[in-house]
Amino acid sequence: MTEEKAQETAQEDDADFGEVLGKLAEGLGKFKDENTMLADIEFPIVISGLALPAFPCRAMTHTKVGTFVKVRPCAERFEDKTYLGIYIGEYPLETYAILHKSDSVLRIAALGNPLIYIPSLKETVYGAGSWWGEIESQEDLADITDEMIDSVWYVQLLKEMLEIGETVEGGNDVTRETDPAGSTE
Repeated sequence: MTEEKAQETAQEDDADFGEVLGKLAEGLGKFKDENTMLADIEFPIVISGLALPAFPCRAMTHTKVGTFVKVRPCAERFEDKTYLGIYIGEYPLETYAILHKSDSVLRIAALGNPLIYIPSLKETVYGAGSWWGEIESQEDLADITDEMIDSVWYVQLLKEMLEIGETVEGGNDVTRETDPAGSTE
């Protein structure tokens, strides 16, 4: 790729990213206009009604309730062990409320997350606090290893981002130099 073409592509990428950021800012502005933000609340407030979601939460996964899963909880007390679990369903991890300015209805919502029961421990763990997967065959009974976790694309991305952050905080130069042929080192 020529240097001119590389600069043109970078400018197009910047323009696309700028457009995405603009749409995001516009959407956030619209959300703020339509909803009362915590900093905007003046007490007393008038609430004309409550809107509650249907529980359990909408499923984030296609796993059926009662499916056997293997689960490796992240908390240290589990000592990186993999357990047999039973997928219970999606349950609220946290709840929040939004007061809509237009109708003064307080809408209560929940952030759902998979809940897994571990019979040998007689306790449950959330999917967000563990690595887990369905057991569909005998091969799936293998333990969840550090290598398996490290091979997940978003774990690799997070580690790379953390390395870059440490380099920036350490005062090292993190800029990449481009040679005249357009490749990066």
